[in-house]
Amino acid sequence: MENLLYSIGYKVKSREDIATFAPAALSNTISPVLTERYSFFSTEQFLDAFEALGWEPTYVKQNGVGPYARHIIRFRNPSLGSIPVEGDEIIPQLILDNSHDGFTKARIHLGLFRKVSETGIVIAELPGVSCNYKFLHVGVNQKEMMEIIADTYEGYKKVGERIKEMQSVFMSEDDKMEFAYQTIAKRDPERFANEDKTPDKEAIDEALDIYDIFEPVRPQDAKDDLWTLFNVVQERTVKGLFEQKSKKGRKSQARVITNAARNLEFNKELWTLTESVLQEAYETV
Repeated sequence: MENLLYSIGYKVKSREDIATFAPAALSNTISPVLTERYSFFSTEQFLDAFEALGWEPTYVKQNGVGPYARHIIRFRNPSLGSIPVEGDEIIPQLILDNSHDGFTKARIHLGLFRKVSETGIVIAELPGVSCNYKFLHVGVNQKEMMEIIADTYEGYKKVGERIKEMQSVFMSEDDKMEFAYQTIAKRDPERFANEDKTPDKEAIDEALDIYDIFEPVRPQDAKDDLWTLFNVVQERTVKGLFEQKSKKGRKSQARVITNAARNLEFNKELWTLTESVLQEAYETV
């Protein structure tokens, strides 16, 4: 496999690839510091379950080193096809977040993969749909867990409808700016968020040009709807496609969010922000 790191991890096609880029995922033992009460459920068992249900690994990233470290794997099921969007293709994914060190409880999230930009989206919430499942490492009912994995993709029947709803929401220039401010505050809260978590717009304006955050990346992004704005801002902030000044005034390209856990959490926050904007649009109608 080509050793090329994307914002959502390394591309993989087999367990051999996973062993190369996230060896902790194939560990058959738990950290020796854990007690006997820790019910070990290895990532390999997850892989078996996904494979039996037609899900294939596509991207993987491990946080840190060692045989028990946290690792995140994205899967797709070719039989689900894709969600057609004008000028793009959105592929349903499942995201496994697990570790064998006792610090991270195994979770499965609903995700999307935007083909044109090769970016990964995490669906943090969706009305009437369970978007993530957490498995405690004590008293795990393995049969129940397998059933949950099998049922998860049902939520994607509503994802296409949600995208259409987001596409119907018009975003003015002021709306786009506010969305960008909110996103930057979430991306770097220690520097750009106030104590109440609202954006510190003065600090943000001193460090970067807010218009760069929602500037279209490609021609098909030149639209004024919420879905397009979400994708543009997500791509720019995750991939670091904007310049900003350091606290000392040095200008440089922003860093890509390659930390697997941070990438996952930030994408969840961004989806939640988008859902809140959609809800506000409903309330003002």
